[in-house]
Amino acid sequence: MRDGHQWHARAAALKFCQAFAYRHSFTLSTHETASLRDETFAALCDVQIEVRTMARDTLIGFLKGVSAATASSIRARCLNASKELPPRKRSRGGRGDDAAAGGVDGPDEDSKARRHGCVLGLSACVLSAPYGVPDWMPEVLEELSRRTCEPNPVKESVQWTFSEFKKTHQDAWQETRAAFTSEQWENISIGMELAPSYIV
Repeated sequence: MRDGHQWHARAAALKFCQAFAYRHSFTLSTHETASLRDETFAALCDVQIEVRTMARDTLIGFLKGVSAATASSIRARCLNASKELPPRKRSRGGRGDDAAAGGVDGPDEDSKARRHGCVLGLSACVLSAPYGVPDWMPEVLEELSRRTCEPNPVKESVQWTFSEFKKTHQDAWQETRAAFTSEQWENISIGMELAPSYIV
């Protein structure tokens, strides 16, 4: 999936992978499924933003309908990848660190793509459980909150993820908040404040 010279082809391959992995989930071997996941993880750091976001959506599918152990290993991989990269501050000018026109990252694009890929991996974890707060969710959201001051497109993806989290949990907000310790809630407060409020 990552060998295509045209980013449209790489994105289309990921879209196909979503349907293929789902329809053949009972016939693909463990090794074949793992290979597809590895290709998806690699695409999270693609130079093209559209490919990276498609990889996030594909990873969500891999987090659903799998064993608890497999899902846990995927989340651990996302968390470890993010923790290996210390957060980076947004530049004073702003424009120099933002995504360039056409969706392709500007200078130092490999580094920025990797950082963005880490956030998209965490985002996939959050979006894979849209209506509950599993035991692993607070740690993932805390790690996402560490990225709130990074330049775009990282910050935008963090904001969007928290927005989706608030949107899908608004009907049980008190129960959602009770699933976090006071320290955890304080740690994710920056991310929550970035997102629009859906709570009445």
